[in-house]
Amino acid sequence: MIRDYNPNLHKDNRGLEKLLIELDNSKIRDGFDDELKDLQYYERMFSSKKDGDLVLFTYYNQIEGFLAGLKRFKERIYDIHMLYVGEEYRHQGIAMKLKNEGIKRAKEKGAIEITTMVLDTNYPIIELNRKMGWKEHSYPDSIRFYKNLK
Repeated sequence: MIRDYNPNLHKDNRGLEKLLIELDNSKIRDGFDDELKDLQYYERMFSSKKDGDLVLFTYYNQIEGFLAGLKRFKERIYDIHMLYVGEEYRHQGIAMKLKNEGIKRAKEKGAIEITTMVLDTNYPIIELNRKMGWKEHSYPDSIRFYKNLK
């Protein structure tokens, strides 16, 4: 089930913090800012803003993945800042469901483009973006994926 993060639910706080600790300890963590492991950062930047989303994928009340996105008002671009699926829940289509939810929410907010940056070593999400038809632009250590929503 996909739903919004609720900062008033203890299970949401505990479940999201568990995934953030896992992310912080993972090998893909290299290259991320320290703020990306901080629950308060996500609440401040995504959950509490009108143009932001902090979306959870849950199954039997267990948080298995999340997406943090924010629409940049002037450019009408929706950025997926983070999409993470817990290691034990991967290869079940959760990332694709979260990506599709991000696209849906971007359209609802009036965005004309959705974008995300991916480390060039994160092969599973690179392949998922390509499979979903996202265009790409390479940088020295990352790839910017984007999709027109018009």
